[in-house]
Amino acid sequence: MARFARDHDDRLTRFLDELRNTPPTRPIILAAGHAAYLHILGDIIKTTLTHQPGSLRLLHTHRQQMLAAVRTGRAHLGVAVLDVQPDDLITVPVATYPQVLLVPDDHALARRRTVRLHHLAGEELVVPPPTRPHRISLERAMRDAGHTLHVAVEAEGWPLTVHFAALGVGPAVVTGCVQPLPGLTAIPITDLPTITFHAAHRPGALDDPRTATLLHAIRTHTTTTRHHTP
Repeated sequence: MARFARDHDDRLTRFLDELRNTPPTRPIILAAGHAAYLHILGDIIKTTLTHQPGSLRLLHTHRQQMLAAVRTGRAHLGVAVLDVQPDDLITVPVATYPQVLLVPDDHALARRRTVRLHHLAGEELVVPPPTRPHRISLERAMRDAGHTLHVAVEAEGWPLTVHFAALGVGPAVVTGCVQPLPGLTAIPITDLPTITFHAAHRPGALDDPRTATLLHAIRTHTTTTRHHTP
């Protein structure tokens, strides 16, 4: 059993060493979820592939899948919202946004510059399914503020959430990087915490200059959007 474990560790070490020294002819692998791809990384991906076709491969992952892909070497770099920083990876913040309330332009709250959680009391909201982190944190925040979360409909993903809000199904709480559709107003919620996206990589991953360049490009691009409200 001990020999098997040593052999496994040796194979993993060789694999990670090979990946760390990826030849220029092989693509850098980026792992992220749909929110990061849709609202943060699109311009970077377009620019990278325009100047270096085939230099980047994308993995569509949720948070835990991204961390697993980076840990095992399936991805050189990952981007996600990380509430807890992993102690075995290096993480750096790349973009921070407020949480905002999306309401139709004719909604009673639409003329407010900001709102607080008590303004959501009694509103039937478009929210993620119960197991999603955003839903859990929103329910906790409402409960801590002495209010109950009322659900109009459950929607998976920001595009469907924004679509339902635009249809008038109910207001929605989203990350400030999400662009509202025409007819919707985005209002910062002052008593909800900001949302920070982090890039994660293994120690030594930036020895590959292409990974370092990609991370630098992401951080440089998102600096102009940090703390941005649509």
